[in-house]
Amino acid sequence: MRKATMRDVSEATGFSMFTVSRALNGGDGVADDSRELILKVARELGYVPNRAAQALRRSSRDSVAVITAHASNSYYLNLMSGIQQMLQPSQWTVVLGDIAVNGIYDRAQEDRMINRLIESRMAGIISTVTLQRRA
Repeated sequence: MRKATMRDVSEATGFSMFTVSRALNGGDGVADDSRELILKVARELGYVPNRAAQALRRSSRDSVAVITAHASNSYYLNLMSGIQQMLQPSQWTVVLGDIAVNGIYDRAQEDRMINRLIESRMAGIISTVTLQRRA
């Protein structure tokens, strides 16, 4: 089953893509009854916003990655808790990356993870470990 799109919501409600977008994103210029209908139909269709696409369009990011070694260690658990508490009011998403799964450091894993995080255009990367220089 394919995911419902904003276009599906637009076609089901008869509203333009522009109006549907504004209603789904809480924008101004949409009558309350129209917004309610659009939100109702979106829920019924199972529409889920694509946050990554929205961030690309807005040129903004709302995710921060935390790179750690052995995330189950109580030190890192407490550190993650503090980071999440500080970022929670801004509604940023915190993504955890563990470069020492099962307590075993893997340089190749570190390189892959950092490359993927850079490619995904995180708003920021917090490293709790000393990152290795590439040769």
